[in-house]
Amino acid sequence: MAEMQLERLRAVQELTRVYASYSQHRSGLGNVLGGIVGLLAYFLGLLSGPGATTAAITIAATIGWLVGKEIIRRRVYQAFGAARAPWPDADRRLQIGLTAFLATVSIWVLAMQVQLGRLGEPRYWPYILVVAVTPLIAWRFLRTQSEFIVGVFLLCASAVTSAGGAYSLADNGLLYAFVPVAAGALIVIGLREHRQFLALRDELRTNGVPGHGDDA
Repeated sequence: MAEMQLERLRAVQELTRVYASYSQHRSGLGNVLGGIVGLLAYFLGLLSGPGATTAAITIAATIGWLVGKEIIRRRVYQAFGAARAPWPDADRRLQIGLTAFLATVSIWVLAMQVQLGRLGEPRYWPYILVVAVTPLIAWRFLRTQSEFIVGVFLLCASAVTSAGGAYSLADNGLLYAFVPVAAGALIVIGLREHRQFLALRDELRTNGVPGHGDDA
């Protein structure tokens, strides 16, 4: 009897560990949303080119994803209460390295804006603001490699389109062509994570873990 209880406790602990991973490292439907927004921004810039409409949609979609994926995380993937997964050392080091690289690039770009005298030109202020906050957003919200690739592209696209520009295959080559691949991968990853969560939710219920918001 005691052995059975111990096995059940271990099973619940493992389920809890996986459940907690959705607090930080897995986004499920939030990834799906990010992939869709990435594809939208990519093809919008490619087909429509620069302009106020492209800028407005790109910026709104980027903000919508960053906010929306956190709402999805709380409403869908914290149905059994808040849980926090530990941040593995390897992942933390990678995040620090990527963010430090972004910060270095951002500082260089901002220095160029100062050198070009654009701080006094209001039309460049949105661009400068997005460049300045990109490392902070990446550190806080872009916790996986797929999120990082798509998220940084969206932030860069927001900056460029806000200044009246747009990315293109001709100017940005293979690096730009890789974006839809990463966005598609993010959608696939998100769907897989969501299916895994639905199975996890059922197992937690079976093991008598009380939850709320079971409409995921």
